[in-house]
This record gives sequence, C-alpha cells and structure tokens, in this order.
Amino acid sequence: MTALDYSPLGALDENEQRYVEMGATPEQLNWRRYTIEVKCGGDVDKFMQEYPATPEEAFRASGSTVIEPNILSWHEKHCGRGERLILSRDPWGKIQVHPWPGQGPYLEVWKRPDEFRDYAFGGDVAEGMLSDAMDEHSDRDYSTAEVIDRDNKEQVAEWHGRMDEDLFGDFLCMLGEWYGWAWGGPEINTCGRAVLLAMQRRRYPNLYRTQVVTERVTTGGPSYVYGWRTQVNNRAMLINQYVSMCRPDPRSGWANRLLVHSAGLVEEERTFYLNKKGRAEHKPGFHDDRIFAMAIAIEVDAHSPRQFRHPGPPEIARPQTRRDLNRMLASVGAIDPGFDMEDELVLQETG
Repeated sequence: MTALDYSPLGALDENEQRYVEMGATPEQLNWRRYTIEVKCGGDVDKFMQEYPATPEEAFRASGSTVIEPNILSWHEKHCGRGERLILSRDPWGKIQVHPWPGQGPYLEVWKRPDEFRDYAFGGDVAEGMLSDAMDEHSDRDYSTAEVIDRDNKEQVAEWHGRMDEDLFGDFLCMLGEWYGWAWGGPEINTCGRAVLLAMQRRRYPNLYRTQVVTERVTTGGPSYVYGWRTQVNNRAMLINQYVSMCRPDPRSGWANRLLVHSAGLVEEERTFYLNKKGRAEHKPGFHDDRIFAMAIAIEVDAHSPRQFRHPGPPEIARPQTRRDLNRMLASVGAIDPGFDMEDELVLQETG
C-alpha cells in the first residue's frame, strides 16, 4: 500500500480543511492519511507530535498540555464572536446595556440573560504579575469574569480587561444582577479581597462561600468565608474539576459538558501545560486568567444553591399572597411545608 492509494481524497475532516486553508495540496493530504494509518497506527495525536504542521500543534500534541487534544478540538469548533456590550447603572441604580463604543474592555455576550434559566459566574483578579517572569517587558495579567448557564454548562458571557479592584467588584455585581442575580464570586487572593469588599458593600445577595475546616470548633457549626481562595491544597482540585467538566462523558458524550465560545479562552487552554515540577500553569508569555475565572464559575455552580425558575410566564410565576409564597418555597424545600405566616399579605412588585 502506498500514499497514492488514498486518492481521490473524498470528504475532508476538520484538520484537513484547516490544512487546505493553510495551502496544503492534495498530495500532502494523501501522504498525511497514509502516514497516520500505516506508520502511526491510526493515532492522529502521534502523527501531530511526529509531523506537526504548526508550532501550536507541536506543543499541543507533546503530552505536556493540561487540556486534552479532543477537548481543544471540540472547543475550537464552537468558538465565535459574541455581542460586544457595556454595562452601566442609571441614576436610580437600574442596569443599562449599551453597544461597545470601540475602545476599552467590553463584555462579550453569546447569550443574553433568560429569566427562566440559572447562571453562575467567577472572577479572576489581576495581581500585576508578568506573563513571563524572565521578561520585564512581557504583558501583565488581566482581571476576567466568566458566566455560564448552569442548566447546560454553556459559556454565555466573558469580560477580560483591567480596572481597579473596587470598580471590578461593582462590575461583578452588575453582571450577576443582569444574569438574574446569579451566584458567583471572585478569587480573594491578595488584591482580590478588595473586589470582595466592594461586592459586600453593594450587598450582593448571592455570593459564593467556602466552608472552612478549623481545628477548634468555637461556633457550634461550620465556618464560611466568602469568595474563592486559591491555595496549594486546592489549586490542583480546581483545575481537575475544570478539565473534568470539559471531558466528554462515556455515555452521554458532550451533553452538559462545558461549551466554550471564547477564542481567547481556547488560546489559554492551548498554552496551559505542566512544567518540569508537574505544576499546571500558562506557558511563559501567555496567560491563564480566563481559565481560572471559568474554573471558579464551575466551582460556584457545583457548590451553590440552585435558583427556582418557574417555567411559566411571569404573571403566573409571581406569588400574589404570602400563602402562595409559602407553597412555592415549600415545593423547593426552602421551608417546612407546615410553616405558615399571615394570610392574604399581598406582595408588592419592586422595580
């Protein structure tokens, strides 16, 4: 069998289509198919490692990347440009949505909020660290916010840029409120604490909290801290949880797996690798801000209460009396079914 036996080409796979766009000839594609089957035993990753077409392909197939090649391919397939928006508040505190003016950071939105869906968000706070510790002129890190749909694990929005910590905290409050008071929180390492304080000053109601295990129990119950603190003993778990949410299920495939639309996030996944000490980090000169913001969003989704979203229209979903509210809360286990308060107390709609 020779490479010529693979003519005519027939249908092209995704990689072959990309190679054609790069200028590959039919003879080169024939040779690729022949080499994969005969010399690499049908292993595409082995072929990419032995005969890389691009530097990124060589790095991706080297075995040192944290994100598996099939996950990268799946995420790349669903990348696309979203709607670019700016959020602000009017003098009465109501959120206003504006088109991006063309300068400065923006919120990229693939799906606007749906009042009958549940969302979660995570925030990674810039610490001013260089992307390459050996190059003082390299780019510094960014603050990033990621929002996912908790019902199907789809990325729906992303913000990536730089702003002061208190302003970033105010922005996260707007973002969470816009997405139906979504559960979320920032990373609180170093300057991230200032972001959390800004959110607490705003009295954001659905802040993610972490249970703290202490040697001495002084309160008679569990202790909690708000926000996510990355530490030596939980960093690997956070990354593993991210990868696990991306990996296809053996039975259901890609259903309810993390669906990524951001090309920037995929670029970070492509250059996120294990260093010589086995620590997962970004390649020098690149970033991992989006990865950790998304990882925090996934953590928030996994360990925060789900919000009750009535499937009917708003006029049916809104309780009219305190008794209606009690029945609704009891149906989701929020209160004891036998608990009751004053009847016929009409709930007033606010804002």
